[in-house]
Amino acid sequence: MKTPMVVTSEQILIVDTVTKLGPEAAGNVVIAGSHGGVYAGFEAARAGVRGVILHDAGVGLDDAGIGSLSYLEDLGIAAAAIDASTAIIGNGDSLANDGTTSFINETAAKLGCAPGQPAMDCALAMRAAPGSSAAVESQTSAERFGVIPTTRTRPTHVYGLIGGAGNGIISAVY
Repeated sequence: MKTPMVVTSEQILIVDTVTKLGPEAAGNVVIAGSHGGVYAGFEAARAGVRGVILHDAGVGLDDAGIGSLSYLEDLGIAAAAIDASTAIIGNGDSLANDGTTSFINETAAKLGCAPGQPAMDCALAMRAAPGSSAAVESQTSAERFGVIPTTRTRPTHVYGLIGGAGNGIISAVY
């Protein structure tokens, strides 16, 4: 079964999951309700997206919920994660309409994305991304998980929010 896909403009697609992207995703920005783990990033890269916005899933142990940001950075693909407290995971419309970015990679930052930004504003900025020509190897699930480390430290090129909502938004480089 194909995931419902909403085209909001010429270059922004809204989907509930990044695992069922078709050829229409290639060269476009995708807002997907999927978690921002490495596997979701792999699926986005394999689909040839220009940029992708995923759900941070509360970030989690070893930053598993945002693992795709550094993975996609290494491929030159703009990526951002939406704060779990602002949108419903698995619901692309919720991310697009209600989501606020919590983390972004350096490629997205260079395009004007920032932590604390509405998802759609970040997606609009990502339309200027050049996309990636990096080849993504086709692997079985077992090979993927054997090749891609599951424990990652937050790299210096991922930006995030610190402080509470009551304290305002403070951006920091990790």
